Amino acid sequence: MVKVLVIEDEPSSAENLRHILQDGGYQVAGARDGKEGLDAAGLEDFQAVVTDWRMPRVDGLEVIRALHVVRPQLPVILISSLLTPELAIEAKRLGAYGCVVKPADPAELLGLVEQAVTRIWVAGSVLVGKSQAMREVCKQIGRVAATPATVLIRGEAGAGKELIAHVIHQHSGRAEQPFVALNCAACSEGMLHRELFGDPPGIESEAGGRRAGLLEANGGTLFLNGIGNLSLSNQAGLLGVLQDGPIGSGGEVDRGLVNVRIIAATHRNLEQAVQEGAFREDLYHRLNDAVIFVPPLRDRREDILDLVKFFIQHDGIEQGQAKPRMPTHEELTHIQQQGWPGNVDELRDYVSKTFLQGVG
Repeated sequence: MVKVLVIEDEPSSAENLRHILQDGGYQVAGARDGKEGLDAAGLEDFQAVVTDWRMPRVDGLEVIRALHVVRPQLPVILISSLLTPELAIEAKRLGAYGCVVKPADPAELLGLVEQAVTRIWVAGSVLVGKSQAMREVCKQIGRVAATPATVLIRGEAGAGKELIAHVIHQHSGRAEQPFVALNCAACSEGMLHRELFGDPPGIESEAGGRRAGLLEANGGTLFLNGIGNLSLSNQAGLLGVLQDGPIGSGGEVDRGLVNVRIIAATHRNLEQAVQEGAFREDLYHRLNDAVIFVPPLRDRREDILDLVKFFIQHDGIEQGQAKPRMPTHEELTHIQQQGWPGNVDELRDYVSKTFLQGVG
């Protein structure tokens, strides 16, 4: 059950909020002021926080500020009987998910909490789902995002590995720098070296000037998608990137001057590939520093309906459809019963073709 922390110093208001959220199917824990609330949030794994504004010791804005620093993916909703546009703007600037006037309207509060716990927004990227499997993914992201560790994302095709890479980047200290993706499956012999290091000194591209390599975009994140498909020679080249020492075109690029975080992803069984001699064991151990497993859609079926609604609303808006057709109960039942071997990508394509295309 989804757990919500309510931080409220007025007993009657705290009890009202508890009843609203419990009637909505949430497990509720309470804190009597901001200091107690911050302590509770540090001890338990809550999926959302509802906090009052004016409270003794630590007020609601400070709660929002503090939680946004230590758990930026945790949605915090501010409630206040004194809510003004200026207060709402300041709360959202500090990281609040939303604001509600007190006494809270049950439908408004429950609707906002439902959005908050099913959609984790990260600078334009969104992870949809409130299943235990997705909450575990979010925990893993939180553990590795701020570290310099190389991350390996594993999961079936279409499960959302590149989206996870984007989220890690946005939660890292490199969020303001470029996120660059390279499809390793499309890298022929010698191509990986050129993509990473660019042209050797003195060589000009057809467009004029030397073609820079991806590793020269210092400070950002390089996402190597489909790393399990690299040839052995390209694996050797990548290993050189991950190891200390001078590397690059003609020895001109020094590893000590390269400041790029590497995130890799694959759907292949790398352990089996190592045993078969198709993947280098030393590279495997280099990549295995921090691993995130993205669950297939069949293991998070409780997220399917939320995904369908999100795709219809989000993609519908992008396609200029103010009122896209929503699925019937029978259609939703049919969707939830399917196997979806192509995972989230297949579901999104189905939703687009069934509910958005040809709808004006």
